[in-house]
Amino acid sequence: MSRRSKKQAKCFLANYKYEKDKAIATYAQDETPILQANFEARQAEDKHHRTADLDMGFRFASIPKVEYLRLQAMGITDDPQALMKYLELNPQYKTTSKCLI
Repeated sequence: MSRRSKKQAKCFLANYKYEKDKAIATYAQDETPILQANFEARQAEDKHHRTADLDMGFRFASIPKVEYLRLQAMGITDDPQALMKYLELNPQYKTTSKCLI
């Protein structure tokens, strides 16, 4: 596990409550370390890029787990175009200032 993912894991809390035949999960997360890392990545990025960068395994976003679970429940993570549109509307989750769509 990388140093960054260990830091992120410490910020993620899950609480499970069991009632009769169902379980209710409540998630909470401090997004501050992730948002700070995203901001720093945007500030440090190389402004001279090629269009192919996005196709070559370029890391373009870091979304907190709680937010990702919410997007997954809405079906956004299953649609690449919807996810890119979401990131353009929520640039705090992007690790680049490059336009993704």
